[in-house]
Amino acid sequence: MDVSVRVPPVVLLGAAGALQRLAAPRTRPSRIATVGAGVIAGGSLWMLAESIRRFVTGGTTVDPVDVDRPSSLIRTGPNRLTRNPMYVGMTGLLVAHAVVRRSLWALPPAAAFAVTIDRMQIPVEEAALRRRFGGEYEQYAAQTPRWLWSPSRTSARSSAAPDDQLGDTPSTG
Repeated sequence: MDVSVRVPPVVLLGAAGALQRLAAPRTRPSRIATVGAGVIAGGSLWMLAESIRRFVTGGTTVDPVDVDRPSSLIRTGPNRLTRNPMYVGMTGLLVAHAVVRRSLWALPPAAAFAVTIDRMQIPVEEAALRRRFGGEYEQYAAQTPRWLWSPSRTSARSSAAPDDQLGDTPSTG
């Protein structure tokens, strides 16, 4: 029985955003900072919204606390780029906030969020997906990085199936 308490990622996101506001002095955004932050935020929001949409239409849960409830392994859309597009999107929003504030002091809370998610949340989710989907998840994990980039992505992709065989439709359990 798992008695550990996991804080919902959206609560961690809010805490990191609050820390950014406290740690980083408020500066007037420049035009370039606003454009840069807008691009980062736009991509991040797409990652979040599109992955949530695909989870819902795939009939699986988006609840990060009850990790044993997945009913589908989603490998399409943003999940072709990363196994964790919602967390990439959340991290991207924090980075966009740092950029628009034009503050290096706003980056450590974003990094702390990413490390916390990477070390405390994702391993629990991955273990649940391995239990539920077995070899199908292992194949997906070998072909798709945990974040957007990983040192093993190039080698994993070179030995993987062609892109058109990576799963254009959600697989159901």
